[in-house]
Amino acid sequence: MALKTKNKFKFSLIGFLSISGLLLGCQKEIEQNSSIENQASEERPIDLSSYSLGVQYARDLDDLNLDQQSKNQFIQGVKDTFQNKVKLTNEWIIHYSMETDKIRSQNKKLISHSKKAEGERFIEELLRSDSSYKKTESGLVYKIVKQGRKISEIKRSTFINMSYRSFHLDGQKYEQTIIKTPRKLPLVGILKAWQEAFNLAGEDGAIIIIAPPQLTYGDDGAKPYIEPGEYLKFQIRFYNIEEDSD
Repeated sequence: MALKTKNKFKFSLIGFLSISGLLLGCQKEIEQNSSIENQASEERPIDLSSYSLGVQYARDLDDLNLDQQSKNQFIQGVKDTFQNKVKLTNEWIIHYSMETDKIRSQNKKLISHSKKAEGERFIEELLRSDSSYKKTESGLVYKIVKQGRKISEIKRSTFINMSYRSFHLDGQKYEQTIIKTPRKLPLVGILKAWQEAFNLAGEDGAIIIIAPPQLTYGDDGAKPYIEPGEYLKFQIRFYNIEEDSD
């Protein structure tokens, strides 16, 4: 039973990934027309959702480093599936899917090792050049911008209203909360780096942190935005805490 469940998962993953290949094949034609934003009023919502799905899964394939011949075979597999002309048995599909997982795992380890070394160099230079930053035992590097009120007791029902801006070490921003619209998040459910930052800055506090991967997304990363083993920078403003009444 467990094997059947695992196989269904792999088939589902293969199906989703296949969609991205087909949509990538249509990318050139789309670019020749007006931008996707301008077409929004003309295309069906399901078409735009499918396009977005294709973009996400295409980005997820980056770590395979496919050459043009492999990309062509990928797209051919999509076409054959839609036309019910698949050339491989389910057993072989599972076999090659497992081989793909091995390649991904190996590549992920290499990327993680490189990103960790990059982050460690960044931290070393930052601490040497800017004495306002401190480092905790967990590896979190921080600078208090505004010291707030520290909370002695945190419950599972405790929520924090907070706003944040998230950056890669090169300064490129990849996420932020809506301006003047804090997010209400469960304090025990947020990133470990954010939990530690709250313990340092407190309620109504502000802090800048550089977080090692073991306090954020680890060796897996969070594709398509976060690489395996990547150090991340956050500018965080904590507001008031609330207790969930449910």
